[in-house]
Amino acid sequence: MHRMMVWAGVVAMAGCASSPSSSPEAPVNTSLSALTRGGGSSPAVEVPTIPPPTVVEEMAQEHRVDIQAVLDREAPEEMAASVEVVPKPEPQPETVITAPLPPPKSLAERIDETTLLLIDLLRERVATGESPFRSALSLAAMEAVRPGSAMKMITPDSTDGGPLTDEQRDVINAFRELVLGLAEGDDRPGILTDLATNLGNSFLRARPMRIQAALAAKVTGYGQYVPLDVRRIQQGKPARAVVYTEVTRFTQRPIREATKLSESAQPGDKWAVELSQELQLIHDADGVKAWQQREQPVVETSRSYRTDFYLVQTITLPSTLSIGRYKLKVIVRDRASGQEDEAIIPIEVVADPTLVSETPSRLYD
Repeated sequence: MHRMMVWAGVVAMAGCASSPSSSPEAPVNTSLSALTRGGGSSPAVEVPTIPPPTVVEEMAQEHRVDIQAVLDREAPEEMAASVEVVPKPEPQPETVITAPLPPPKSLAERIDETTLLLIDLLRERVATGESPFRSALSLAAMEAVRPGSAMKMITPDSTDGGPLTDEQRDVINAFRELVLGLAEGDDRPGILTDLATNLGNSFLRARPMRIQAALAAKVTGYGQYVPLDVRRIQQGKPARAVVYTEVTRFTQRPIREATKLSESAQPGDKWAVELSQELQLIHDADGVKAWQQREQPVVETSRSYRTDFYLVQTITLPSTLSIGRYKLKVIVRDRASGQEDEAIIPIEVVADPTLVSETPSRLYD
């Protein structure tokens, strides 16, 4: 708009500057005489014609007006003020509808939620083999908060058992039973003591049962016997001896849980030990079982918890044994825990009586 007004001004100036007394232009010669000059016959050289200046350009030249400067001039303030600038509309924020907040959870719900999360994490760590015993023990402790957190671990391949040893599984199961018993809240007199005692007994069962055996001439008590240093016995004569066996880490159960009681049980007895012993004489040369004393059960009861246990069994080796080396295998089984252990006593049968290592009065009938 500014440029249009400038051009209008320039045109107006041109109109004012034109002279009314200007003479009219000569008429254009349209005859062929214009093609020759001076009456000659040669055609005139064509000279390029320059278009005449426009009225505006003539006015600019006459009045020395700089058209470009005029065009570059800024519009008057009045004109600039008349231009209305339309502002860009601002975007409107979207309306967000929020759902109402749920009511706060109770303390019991939060504890249960956290317990489930911790149980899942501990089971995952047990399965990955990272600190399996510690993780399984932590799971057993969770039984006090949420029963059923740690399933009883029976076999090494069980899902919750993980890569644990037999001893570790037994310890964890015993601890789990203790936690479950304490969580029941039974505060009757003696209940907590019984739980602690059972836990200690379970820990003992978790450790492998061990035995030591020897041939003896006489036994008077635990650790009290006359050893019979028999390495050789004479062929053709029956040999008699006493097998003394010491048992450690044996299981003791409350007498009400024992499967079989000894006839010597007295009223008031609280604890029972259930073992069995088997004897086998194996020939070294061919592995043949030359003699055997079948498994014999041993059940003893007592008022107090026992810290030691021993077995005494009198044997008579047959006179028909052939010459050679033998192994007297003593096998003891704990019928309460299912564990067993064995001990070996070497024996050699010889023909020469001078090679016998004991006096005949102590070995033979």
